[in-house]
Amino acid sequence: MIPEPVKDVKYFRQLLADTTKKLTDLCTKWEAKLTTVPKNLSNYDDVEGNIRTVIGQAHLIMDRKGRFPQFEGLINNCEFGLGEKETTCMDLQVQIKASMFSFLVIIFTFFRDSGK
Repeated sequence: MIPEPVKDVKYFRQLLADTTKKLTDLCTKWEAKLTTVPKNLSNYDDVEGNIRTVIGQAHLIMDRKGRFPQFEGLINNCEFGLGEKETTCMDLQVQIKASMFSFLVIIFTFFRDSGK
């Protein structure tokens, strides 16, 4: 197995900006789709609730106390040598992988529970 190359600070800043834009666009798209869900649908409340739940979770991740600003703080620590302990680009890479796993668990749990 070939180790993946360590990315630089610019890469992580761009990744954060691109992901924020994509997630914001998806939230906007799904908020608009809420108006198209037929209100006479037998499980309308469940569908609407599930969509609003996912939109809300996305906003929490991007909120000023959420994961995205925390990650931005780590990027700043790495770039400017801030923080109690040195933050390296390898640390950022590990954080991305851990966050992706956590996000997948949340999504899996949501879809598993919404099927009940």
